Amino acid sequence: MIKRTFLFLMVTVLFLGCSTSSQIDYDKTVSFSDIQSFSLDLPVDSPDRVRSTLLSNSIEQNLTAKGLTKTEALQSDIAVSYFAVTSTEPSNSSFSIGLGTGFGGRSGGISLGSIVSLPLGKQETIYQNLRIDIQQGDRIIWSGIDEIEIDSGNSIELQRKIDELVAKILASFPPTPES
Repeated sequence: MIKRTFLFLMVTVLFLGCSTSSQIDYDKTVSFSDIQSFSLDLPVDSPDRVRSTLLSNSIEQNLTAKGLTKTEALQSDIAVSYFAVTSTEPSNSSFSIGLGTGFGGRSGGISLGSIVSLPLGKQETIYQNLRIDIQQGDRIIWSGIDEIEIDSGNSIELQRKIDELVAKILASFPPTPES
């Protein structure tokens, strides 16, 4: 189980590192118009209790706004699960100043120099990575992956960013039928 989770995490981070918009995949043979209710599964590996609650609430609100009703797992048309992980990347924001001096004549010279680099702003960037899977029975019929930069120190901003991330992923659910 740990190996599968680690492999899934690495694939998710790889996809998210290269993406600029949500990665969506779905089963084109499923009639999404028949789906009326959902159940929400809590993640096995949650980032933390607060973030897990924020993610669950946001997913539930988005699906309810789309006209679906939250029910118990045995009565629901679909089961919704998610996998969330945070990642950090060093920030390369800095300001560099070069100083130098030199002397010499026509055929030679000596110069000395130094560069000073001053960091600007945050020294690392934190990303919330999220994958939402929708299952019908034992098969995944819809899946969406994306990430967003977050500020871990401000709970109001965290809630806003999580809502934005979930809305961005679920914007294409249910998918429009192809003609």
